Amino acid sequence: MPGGETRPYKAKVSLAKDAKEWAYYIRKQSSTVRAKGEDKRELLGLASTVPFDDRYNQAASLGDLSPRLIEDFLREVGSDLADDVRMLSIEALGRQMNIVGGPPEAPFPKNVGLLFFNEAPQQFFPATQIDVV
Repeated sequence: MPGGETRPYKAKVSLAKDAKEWAYYIRKQSSTVRAKGEDKRELLGLASTVPFDDRYNQAASLGDLSPRLIEDFLREVGSDLADDVRMLSIEALGRQMNIVGGPPEAPFPKNVGLLFFNEAPQQFFPATQIDVV
């Protein structure tokens, strides 16, 4: 599930047709379990803020996303979306990749899009580094 401004997300407890109960689920080790008690309180507390990479960057515009870098990435990972890059607007492409957000009348790139798909991300993030763990 991607991060976002409306998290945490609930899922139905049962897939039965008449099921009406919803609950939060979390990952514990290699299992997905229902969040209860302290785990649920912690989940709701952590969810009160949008993760840095999912935040809209209002100091940037969609023109700050590089279609060339996006296309290179999509080709490198073997995405079918790479064939559509030149036919889609940067907004449509960015929304499909979840690197653009906001309403249609005021779309903004997300920080993750600028970090990966801008030629000079240091202009937006002068003291940021990406750690791959």
